[in-house]
Amino acid sequence: MKKLFFLKCLLLLLLISYGLSVVQAEEQALYDSLSLEQKLADFNYLYQGLAENYPYFGVLQRERDYDWLADKEEFEEIIKRTKNDIEFYQVFKGIIDRINDKHTHVLSPSFYNYVKHVFDIAIKEHDYDQLLQPGIIDLLKNEKSEEIYSRLATDDQTIKSDNLNGSAQSGKNRKQGNIRTKIIEENKIAYVKIRSFSLGYQKKDRGQLIDFWKKIGHYPYLIIDIRGNGGGSDTYWLNNIVGPINNQERELISYSVYKGGNYSRQLIETEKGGELSSPFIKAQKTSWHPIDYLPPKENYPPELKKEFKYFNKAEYIIGPGPFPFEGQIYLLIDDRVYSAADNFCIFAKTTNWATLVGESTTDGGSGSTPLIMALPNSGLLVRFSARAGLKADGSMYEEFHLRPNIVSNNPLEKALKMIYFKLGKDNKVTDSLSVDPLEEVLNIINNQ
Repeated sequence: MKKLFFLKCLLLLLLISYGLSVVQAEEQALYDSLSLEQKLADFNYLYQGLAENYPYFGVLQRERDYDWLADKEEFEEIIKRTKNDIEFYQVFKGIIDRINDKHTHVLSPSFYNYVKHVFDIAIKEHDYDQLLQPGIIDLLKNEKSEEIYSRLATDDQTIKSDNLNGSAQSGKNRKQGNIRTKIIEENKIAYVKIRSFSLGYQKKDRGQLIDFWKKIGHYPYLIIDIRGNGGGSDTYWLNNIVGPINNQERELISYSVYKGGNYSRQLIETEKGGELSSPFIKAQKTSWHPIDYLPPKENYPPELKKEFKYFNKAEYIIGPGPFPFEGQIYLLIDDRVYSAADNFCIFAKTTNWATLVGESTTDGGSGSTPLIMALPNSGLLVRFSARAGLKADGSMYEEFHLRPNIVSNNPLEKALKMIYFKLGKDNKVTDSLSVDPLEEVLNIINNQ
């Protein structure tokens, strides 16, 4: 009897052991499908792509005294030590993050889903500025990429890292709403806060903004607060802000440059016919030329004529909108303003559409939507800047950034002080008020 019981226990242990070995084998297959040769081949594919196309390595060297390209052997040694695909993803992510460019990174699982969602919206909205890269939809949905991101989405460490680096601001936007409007003083001062220019908010916000523009059209002062706005789509600010309330025809001419490597050349042909999607654009024209024909400027970066092959000249004319605002506009900015929000600032300052108050932006705008590259073996997707925007003096926005008209570390208070001074109040407590009116307004807005 005891012998039979012992045999049953032994059989049960063997079955459990076998089951565990099967699960471990399945997990190993899940996390270890790439060979070392494939990992290194993916890295070299990316390395060559960035060397030929990424425009800011010179800026990186001047600003941080760091030569990312020179660390190739170190990167390869780090990759050789990865034990599975998950480690490869984490290491690869860290390698590219050394470039320290918000537009240049490996797509995380959550950002991969976000990008697919944005492009789906872009197709429905006919937002062709988001769709300039040929074959972008097929690239995002290729079999290898869908497989690797499906696997990454089930890994606890990746999920935790994704959440830590993920969208706290987006959660705040969803909780508080992307826009907030406030009448600071009836018939005189209006205020609007816009947290994101994401394409997903464009339609949602349009009605509320249009109603607000109609209401405050006769006001002498408007404050638009985009501090902390990380960008999204240029069509957001064109269709929801500038287009509806623009009071006169305004022309914007901008120059940008491409290295013109094999990967980015696909964009050059596309952008010859590329257009921003806005009914408020009266006329637009983009043209590409060899770099030797770039008009002379004082402050071109030293690598421009050596490493870049083409420049783009973009011309846009925006006509008056249906609800023209004739008063003065103050645009509040800080060092978190980026990408499409930075493009909005460039337009506002260059055309005198608004007075910029605050801190210099971190750029990320002045160019087109970043390119996305699929690595041939892993299917990992890498997003990177491919075009560098130039300021009027020839310097790169990425290096010298956009400076406000009025520098202030408290731009809302600064703008209100200027407005109250022009209104003759000069921020003084009147007999009928128990508190400073400026302090009262700041408390109301900051606590909402």
